[in-house]
Amino acid sequence: MGKSNGQRWRADGDTDRKIRERIFSSLRLYNKQDKRKSGTLAGTHSVVSGRTYTLTVEYGDYYATAATTIPEPPTIDNISIKKCADADTLYQIDLTFQSKPSNYYQIFTRVGGDNRQFIASYLGCYDGKVLSPQSTLPVYQGYKRTGKSSYYTPYFHYNDTLSIKLANLDEAGFRFWDSYTKNLSLQGNLFLASYVNFPTNINGGIGYWCGMGTDIKNLIVSRWLNENK
Repeated sequence: MGKSNGQRWRADGDTDRKIRERIFSSLRLYNKQDKRKSGTLAGTHSVVSGRTYTLTVEYGDYYATAATTIPEPPTIDNISIKKCADADTLYQIDLTFQSKPSNYYQIFTRVGGDNRQFIASYLGCYDGKVLSPQSTLPVYQGYKRTGKSSYYTPYFHYNDTLSIKLANLDEAGFRFWDSYTKNLSLQGNLFLASYVNFPTNINGGIGYWCGMGTDIKNLIVSRWLNENK
């Protein structure tokens, strides 16, 4: 088994899938039995705002750790939807909330009633220092490369069922998502490289371990428009 600067998790003959399975089987999430819900960690566990959660990964001679403290969840005060000026079938969504200059925010979207995966909203990462106390932000549909189609619109359709998640992040999470959105905006540009070494907060590994305080609103575009005429 070889080691490269303490940042590679690979044994001879290992596939990426085997590595992921072994790493995930080694995860130890402390305090995970606490059921008071006020945020999410790794998208699966209920956690408590203000507490610090530690990730420990052991695999052979490798050892990696990370820690994250769960921020207070924000509150989405209002959702507004209006028809796009240049398209009769597309709609722009905005959200309003009370921002704090000490916080960092990321918007996520999930489209489709059977879809369980949230995707980072395009250009949806914000440093609270640049926002006004009462902020209204555009909600753009997250972009996900599937290889099936090159079509993408940041806007939403009349019959879309969707969820909007506003997350309060720690600084490590903000640096990761800010790099991700900047990299995404450069894709397809022939003159700018789109490969980025994303920031990491894992000691002995790469990636990030991030807790979020979140607020989620679920809606159907057509129903919202009919109820808010």
